[in-house]
Amino acid sequence: MGCYICSVVESELWAIMDGLDIAWRRGIKQLLVESNNLVAVNTICDQSEEVGSNLVRIIKEQLTRDWHIKASYTPRSVNMIADSLAELSKNDSGGLKIYEYPPNQIARGMLQESIGDYYKFNHG
Repeated sequence: MGCYICSVVESELWAIMDGLDIAWRRGIKQLLVESNNLVAVNTICDQSEEVGSNLVRIIKEQLTRDWHIKASYTPRSVNMIADSLAELSKNDSGGLKIYEYPPNQIARGMLQESIGDYYKFNHG
């Protein structure tokens, strides 16, 4: 079996494609896609006809479905939960892993982040 190495942008695009597919199959009709990769966000938001790769073509087809999608760039320093999940995956065997509930290692961080967001929203 051969080994395929992809770029950071391509890896992020694969994650976006998988996330969109999972959200669609679960019946989600409004979705905010956040990525810490500005090139990936710009690639999927680009309205030009030029597609560039099959992966980008598939993502753009997913975006035309009957739902509301917004993609935005979020720096890694702002989204520590996603960064923590990425760290967890480094010790995994690879492939896509879907969590029905947050892993214990990041549940506390999620609570702290949500309290901070609540405070900023109500007192900011």
